[in-house]
Amino acid sequence: MQKRDQAVLAALVIGLLVGAAATYALAGVALGRTTTTTTTTVTTTFTCPSDNVCGSFTFSPIGQVKVESVEANYTANRYGSAAVTFWVTFENVGSYPGDFAAYALNTSIAPNSSALREVFPPNFPPGITQMTSPLNTSQSYTLLSPYSGDNYYFLLVQAGTADVNFNFTTSAGTTVIAAQFTFQAPTQEP
Repeated sequence: MQKRDQAVLAALVIGLLVGAAATYALAGVALGRTTTTTTTTVTTTFTCPSDNVCGSFTFSPIGQVKVESVEANYTANRYGSAAVTFWVTFENVGSYPGDFAAYALNTSIAPNSSALREVFPPNFPPGITQMTSPLNTSQSYTLLSPYSGDNYYFLLVQAGTADVNFNFTTSAGTTVIAAQFTFQAPTQEP
């Protein structure tokens, strides 16, 4: 995706989020309630690796954790399908170390997604689970989904846009991410 396309996509996502937030706020005011929500919108400024798809994303809350990038990588898996692995990189921007599990990234896709499907193959072997060391201030870490211990994978069915939600928990709390990816058609391995 060209930088211009990324900027247009980011602007579209920002517009949708602002519109939804305004509608929600107006509904609350009409009912005599007030609500405060903090969301950070991020436009990707780094160059996405050629074999990855970088997503535009928003995350909340602001605090100990800053999400740096959200990426998707797709390659042929052992079943010959175009399997997608998501990578979420975050930085500890707090003033103390944070603890988390290496398998902490939870991922969900819309059940009606035309581009992605979650697949649970039979006899999928369990993988390795591990805990991480504390993440010190200014250090970054990349979480993967599905993780090697998960019993599913994400299948790239066809070209298209997919909305993907992520969350992970550290000792500082839970971070929620809403991302959008635009995938090219999967290629068949020789």
